[in-house]
Amino acid sequence: MEKNLNLNQALCRLAAGLAILTFAGAKRSRQPSIFSFALVCCGALKTAEGILRYCPLISIRRRKLHTHKQPADTINPS
Repeated sequence: MEKNLNLNQALCRLAAGLAILTFAGAKRSRQPSIFSFALVCCGALKTAEGILRYCPLISIRRRKLHTHKQPADTINPS
């Protein structure tokens, strides 16, 4: 697993993940629901991405961009 986030992106994801976890934990303690559980999962995912400096969606997007081939029979009008 290769790091694909720079330090600024990782710190932003870490801060956002912890903020979401805090909000979701407070909301879940007052009124447990599926929405608050989903927020906890989302916050945990963002926190883990920030700590590991790896985002699976960026990895998938980069892989698709690199495997997308341009047709060989393109015509250059110049």
